[in-house]
Amino acid sequence: MSNLLIIYLHEKIFCFYFKFPEYFDQSSKTWHRTPQKKLFYSFYLTEVIVFVIGVFIAAVELLHAVKMANILATVILIIAINGCGFDVSWGLAMFRWSQDFVAFTNALINEVHHLPGVAGIQKRTKKWNQFIITFATFLIGCSILPIPFAIFQAYLTVQGRFSFILYSMSNSICPLETYLTCKLLTFVLTASLYFFIAFHVSASISAAVVNAALLLNMVIGCINNLTTKNFNCRTIHMYQKIYIVLKFLEPMATLISTILLLMGFGTSVTCNFMSIRMLGVVPMPFYLYIPVAAVSAIIGIGTLLPYSTVCHAKSSKLLAGWKYCGGRERGYVDKMVNGLRPIGFQVGFGGSTYFVLKRSTKSKYYSAILDGTFNILLA
Repeated sequence: MSNLLIIYLHEKIFCFYFKFPEYFDQSSKTWHRTPQKKLFYSFYLTEVIVFVIGVFIAAVELLHAVKMANILATVILIIAINGCGFDVSWGLAMFRWSQDFVAFTNALINEVHHLPGVAGIQKRTKKWNQFIITFATFLIGCSILPIPFAIFQAYLTVQGRFSFILYSMSNSICPLETYLTCKLLTFVLTASLYFFIAFHVSASISAAVVNAALLLNMVIGCINNLTTKNFNCRTIHMYQKIYIVLKFLEPMATLISTILLLMGFGTSVTCNFMSIRMLGVVPMPFYLYIPVAAVSAIIGIGTLLPYSTVCHAKSSKLLAGWKYCGGRERGYVDKMVNGLRPIGFQVGFGGSTYFVLKRSTKSKYYSAILDGTFNILLA
């Protein structure tokens, strides 16, 4: 499984300080739970900081920005709350289902390793294939984007156009308009704080995207392997095993799918609005960040949707062929085939399922982004 290299790259880029409730052991190719004593500063405390500053205080800042009709600060705060909200939700989900996630991924990796012919395929597979190159580029982009975002926020803060709480605190200690040293020190401190939060948000978003893409890619590989086999009880049992493994982690997968779609939709619409309305308002070095963030949000979610929709399409096609073959059988085999369901990933919340990710979901998602952008521009 050369694609597992992408997990190692993510840990090298983002997890030099930040930790998550589970980690990937490159030597054994398995997932393990992180010891609790290593999570206090690098996970628990960090998530508290992100929630307090990135969600709670940012919500207060947002109310003030709306009251003052500060459109630029309002849009930036919406993006910040969107990202930090996902970060906290992702952290809670991984903490809640960490044991299930480890068991699920290890079982799926073990299933892929034991597929007939996989050993020969791995020897012929390039270490840096298209999957690795695509998501390695995505990881590099996620690690770079927090830098201009933090600098831009710090620049607006010292100008008094953003974060009135931090500006008021700094100005009360040392007048920013009087002493250049105070302004420089405030700029450095606020930029460091914003970068810390933005980098952790990028680590969570990239972890969710990379893990989901890797697992979906393995599921597609398992389904493709079943399509090359003869229809018999053994292949039916293999499909049931894969389905049960995926069903084991369905609550977490459903929640994360919902959050990713909502976050991608909100970020894309907001950045599209800023790209059009904020041209000439945002200084040019920082303005370039906005269209890049919009494209990154669209590509990030758009890259995952084909994987999830292909799982449903391929499994549906496989079961349709099996039902045709099983129609000529009698008794136990026919009942087994009729009891099988396509492998699909759902979107829902609170135990309710709204829809299953299919091929039509991608076009509907992009149409919703266009409609949302036009509506907010015409409002």
